[in-house]
Amino acid sequence: MIRFFTITLALLLFLPMSSKAADSPNFIVFIGDDISAEDIGTYGHPTIKTPNIDGLAEAGMRFDSAFLTCSSCSPSRCSIMTSRYPHATGAANLHEPLPESQVVFPQVLKENGYYTAAAGKWHLGTAPRKHFDLIVGGGPSGCENWVKVTKERPKDKPFFFWFAAFDAHRGYSKGAIKEPHTEQDVVVPPYLADEPATREDLALYY
Repeated sequence: MIRFFTITLALLLFLPMSSKAADSPNFIVFIGDDISAEDIGTYGHPTIKTPNIDGLAEAGMRFDSAFLTCSSCSPSRCSIMTSRYPHATGAANLHEPLPESQVVFPQVLKENGYYTAAAGKWHLGTAPRKHFDLIVGGGPSGCENWVKVTKERPKDKPFFFWFAAFDAHRGYSKGAIKEPHTEQDVVVPPYLADEPATREDLALYY
């Protein structure tokens, strides 16, 4: 299994809120796409620079023993949403939508007074959408909307935001990244052949 780094799996973010909501913390889930914990600065990678993630980890709580339920995109997201293993969600296969019958945690939050919003990559099917007050897209990650969503939230409710980036999922064509890391920056893992093509591809991923 691939270890999930703390701040993408769940980051508690305590921001100013009304006294009515003081007992219900605001929080945001950040999700990175196709990225391994070993390739994050706070987890010890020697060359990849991730200052924002590292700052969040330093200011918050970092988990060193958190694991994905499945090394596949949509099944993992469905597991996070439901707190269930893929074989129990009804969406164990890639691109398989989460069934209507599954209870997702934003549903429970909304029922308990939370304002719920999502931006960026979805990959969960249509059923969970109704449990969000707001869903915005835009760009490959919707990240240009993250600050706007945060600022324009209702101030009289606690909030939950699901912010899902496409990073570090790179394009598959040569030159997809305009300024990739150099091949000298790459640390080739032991399960891959240390060849020029491998280093070129990993530089795009970085």
